[in-house]
Amino acid sequence: MLGCTNSCPSEFNELLLTLCSSSPVCAVLPPSHESIHLIRRIIQKSTDEDSEILSSEDWKLLQLNSPILFKIMNKLRRLASYLQPIFEQMAYISENTFSNFGGIIDDSILEHENSNKGSYFSALPEQQKRGLFKADASTKFKSGSECAKQSTRHPTLLPGIFTAFCSHGKAMNKSLNVPFTFFRTRFKKAPSVIIYDNACNLQTYALNRDPAFFKETKFVVDNLHWKNYKGCSKVYHAKEHPSLSGINTQMVEQNNSKLQKLKSQLSCMNYDNFILHLKFFLWFCNYKTCPS
Repeated sequence: MLGCTNSCPSEFNELLLTLCSSSPVCAVLPPSHESIHLIRRIIQKSTDEDSEILSSEDWKLLQLNSPILFKIMNKLRRLASYLQPIFEQMAYISENTFSNFGGIIDDSILEHENSNKGSYFSALPEQQKRGLFKADASTKFKSGSECAKQSTRHPTLLPGIFTAFCSHGKAMNKSLNVPFTFFRTRFKKAPSVIIYDNACNLQTYALNRDPAFFKETKFVVDNLHWKNYKGCSKVYHAKEHPSLSGINTQMVEQNNSKLQKLKSQLSCMNYDNFILHLKFFLWFCNYKTCPS
């Protein structure tokens, strides 16, 4: 702004960086009724100087659901008038992203090309078809909107093996289509938390296709991979979420490191042998984790 001599207060940095990023608003403010109502209570109470802005339960709810907004409120203690329109707009966008959803799935085509090729989930039978969405054929979401993740890939070999683990470390079995298809077809209801090394882009990918299915899902990046991200909102960093403090977010990478033992053999196998060896190896890892 011309003539402005003051810098932005440091407590607003994370919020401003998030609002300027490509991260969806619902990542900062979950669209649940309790979260939306809490933000609107904060806005309403901020106009009454005699009322206590938040109860202890509200503080806890805000910290668990929206750590970035919690940090701001923890420093300000009361929402400044110039922030009230921003909070109100965030609540409106987060809520209406899902209430206005409908009709983007093409029921005439039930499968995305190669969506199930090479998949194996013995304990998770298919619950429904993936479906073909308008965003699958659109280039609008394929460039320019993703956050930057630094990674390297081999020029000729497969980009990787996608493995899924439960919170106990057991294998349930890298295009964004692979995890999207996995969750969309193998779960009747999307998981409450998805910890994935490309979670920010996966959330955008999922919301552009079936936001209703992923409405109550929290997407976070594990602590190991977070350092590879640039320009991504801190709301995706697992460390920012107190509810995940007891979870080993590196579990998948620790288990995937075991696959390095098979790298030289798997690279030279045909498809059938590749799947057979991989299934047996992961079964054995599961057996050692939980013999019963």
